Amino acid sequence: MNKEIYQTMITGLLMTILEKEVVLGEVEAKDDVLKIVDMIEDLDLFWDSDSQYDPDAEELDAYLEKIRVKYRQGGGNEAGISKPSCKLSGEDGNIFSLIARASKALKEAGQAGEADEMTARVFQTESYNNALQVIMEYVEVE
Repeated sequence: MNKEIYQTMITGLLMTILEKEVVLGEVEAKDDVLKIVDMIEDLDLFWDSDSQYDPDAEELDAYLEKIRVKYRQGGGNEAGISKPSCKLSGEDGNIFSLIARASKALKEAGQAGEADEMTARVFQTESYNNALQVIMEYVEVE
């Protein structure tokens, strides 16, 4: 292993993470992305890159941690992202009103991408119940 090969390998894996997120969306990409992060960390440990191959090892570590936080395991929606609370019960049951409230909660939680994704998915549903199920994947209903 040399520095050039190591950096090319890591760059390829990082680009694969981005490609998975763009092509599949964050929800569908979660498992693959976390496997790739684990692989990068294993390779980093195996090749002891901090000292030998990667002058930007601290930046790589910070980026991988950022990805792990983004895809927190064990909670939140399907992507593992923490779900914001949103009051839907006892409110106007109009689906457009519910979408607006849930979208606002997501955006206030810094999840504008999820708000857009949720809205698009709701508009693809064929029933009110299916629309509610999609909304509840993204927000914690109060």
